Amino acid sequence: MPTIPADPLSRFLTIAKALIDEKAWWEDRSIMRYAALPLVTTPGEAKALVQQTVAAGRALAADSRWGSDLRSSLRSVLAAFVVAEGGDPGAFSGACARLRERFRKAGVRRGGGHEIVAAAMLHVCGAENEADVHRMQQIYETMKQHHWWLTGPEDLPACALLAVHGENVATMPKRIEAIYQRLREGGLAAGDGLQMASHVLHLARGDERTIADRFLRLHRAFKDHGVAMWDCDRDELAILCLLDEDPALTTATVVKHRERIRKELRHVGPTTGFSYACGTAFLQSLAGKPPGPTLLRDLTISNLAMATNAASLLAQQNAAAASAAC
Repeated sequence: MPTIPADPLSRFLTIAKALIDEKAWWEDRSIMRYAALPLVTTPGEAKALVQQTVAAGRALAADSRWGSDLRSSLRSVLAAFVVAEGGDPGAFSGACARLRERFRKAGVRRGGGHEIVAAAMLHVCGAENEADVHRMQQIYETMKQHHWWLTGPEDLPACALLAVHGENVATMPKRIEAIYQRLREGGLAAGDGLQMASHVLHLARGDERTIADRFLRLHRAFKDHGVAMWDCDRDELAILCLLDEDPALTTATVVKHRERIRKELRHVGPTTGFSYACGTAFLQSLAGKPPGPTLLRDLTISNLAMATNAASLLAQQNAAAASAAC
């Protein structure tokens, strides 16, 4: 069972600095938060955990079953989850490969790294049989019906996130769409980030209006504190909405954490610092409390889903930079 340290921010900074020392291992530091977060709740000395993660990443890279589908950034994140789960890279790869075979039989569209992460999410939750895969495929189809222009292979992790919950698949779209529309009515533009946020918010307790209002309060509060809000930040806000905490307290904690993170981790910009701080603030709210297994599960697999979004954004930025240089 993961343990929440009394001072998650200090633990995160220690692990982050150890990860930064492995300079050649990182494609971009903006992805690092998603690897550091599971290690924060894993017992052990920071340097040793990082060394185990690097070794696991190299083992995954050497496994031919991944092919060229998995970018190094996402591979690093998955390696951290292997270490956090106390697992073996070979067994992890094998489980994901078996799930991908079931994806093919169920008609799940091919999705490269997104598909691998979706398989990893199901594996971490023990949802690996044909019924689980069929459920994920059903969720994808219903998502496509509501937002065909936004829905693609990048949404497979979101489908896996929802598939591990026991709700009736037929009733999910109504709640998700209601949350999405309330966020749009609140002035937020449509986009992949907002769609991902609405799926994470489906997991939050409360009716659609209450959940959307909490999200919008956090969004406004961060802007009032001078934090620029982008589409890529919306999944972070959605995670914070899973907390039973006053939005004002959540905002204050994130702002405080971001300030310290940017002070101690040089060259971390405001957007990346905000992402880091959302993760540490979430854990801070749980420090000293016995977190429920469902909440920890949702945090674990949401973190994986969010990592795919960050990796995709990084790939787009790199492609644009390469095009501009030609």
